[in-house]
Amino acid sequence: MKKTSYLCLLAAVCFALQPLDVSAGRINPKKKYRVKWEEQNSHILIASVCADYGRNTLDFRRCRSYALDLFKSRCSKHTRKYKNAGGAKKRKERQLKQKYCAAARKLP
Repeated sequence: MKKTSYLCLLAAVCFALQPLDVSAGRINPKKKYRVKWEEQNSHILIASVCADYGRNTLDFRRCRSYALDLFKSRCSKHTRKYKNAGGAKKRKERQLKQKYCAAARKLP
């Protein structure tokens, strides 16, 4: 067999072992990932999101996809809480809303 045939066979086996759910060009993870990030002045440093995974690995891409869903969810949650809060609570919810919504917009 040719070298390319072996590679195709290997790729087919790998994808059969770990099915991917791809929608709109994104990989949707099949498991939960522990998403870690660093913050500076209440802003999430996008380069640090999922940095504990190797940058060019499938786990990194899946973690980033999971992180995007997490940030969108938290953005919605804190937007809702912001609208219903008052006083000091409203300021805190606005900060959290801005942090997560900005991270969701910036994360590719």
